[in-house]
This record gives sequence, structure tokens and C-alpha cells, in this order.
Amino acid sequence: MSLVALIFIGLAALLHVFIFYLEAFAWASPTARNIFGHATEEELAITRFFAYNQGVYNLMLAIVAGIGIATENVRPVHV
Repeated sequence: MSLVALIFIGLAALLHVFIFYLEAFAWASPTARNIFGHATEEELAITRFFAYNQGVYNLMLAIVAGIGIATENVRPVHV
């Protein structure tokens, strides 16, 4: 795979980690509220669990992308 593709995969993985942080830990912060839309405190409390769930999904995508980058040059062993 080309170096450019690996760089873009790495950037996408970093973006997923940032979104995980916003959804899992900073859901009620001003930054997350500006990115995902303004919400009342009641709406934030109701959607916190769903945002955390979506954040974990984004983290898994980042991990899989990282594994893909790490194993890009690994070739199968023929027995």
C-alpha cells in the first residue's frame, strides 16, 4: 500500500480517537456541544449513554485502522 494511503488511514484513525474523546468523556463540554449541536442539560443527560456507545464504536474503528497500518507489511507464512 502506498505511503499516502497509510498517512490518510492514520489521520482517519486519529479523527476517530478525537470523536471517541468527545462522545465518551467530553459530551457536555462546550466544544462537543458546538460540534454536535446545542442541547439542553436534560437532553445531554438522556443522550449521554448513547453518545458513549457511539464513542466506543469510533474507538474500535481507530483500533482496527491502527492494526491495519501495523500489519500492512506482514506477509502470510506458507507451511
